[in-house]
Amino acid sequence: MLSKTVSLPGEQELNDQLATNYLAFKAAMAALDSADNTDAKTQVYQRDIVPGVLKMDSLLENIRDLNNRAILATSQTFNTSTAM
Repeated sequence: MLSKTVSLPGEQELNDQLATNYLAFKAAMAALDSADNTDAKTQVYQRDIVPGVLKMDSLLENIRDLNNRAILATSQTFNTSTAM
């Protein structure tokens, strides 16, 4: 699991939020599956699934940004140390 390899400041919190949102998403998908008519399915989809997917996408973007910044910082450190 990705959360066991956390090494960047703030990454654990983002991974925890992502895990929580994923569990809510799974519950929403189960609710969608068990809804007995189109109106109920639409309500679950609009109320729970769409916002949940958007939140997970935002969290994943934050994790990608955090990792990109770490890669750039490492690259700059490497370039500075090899230039000497």
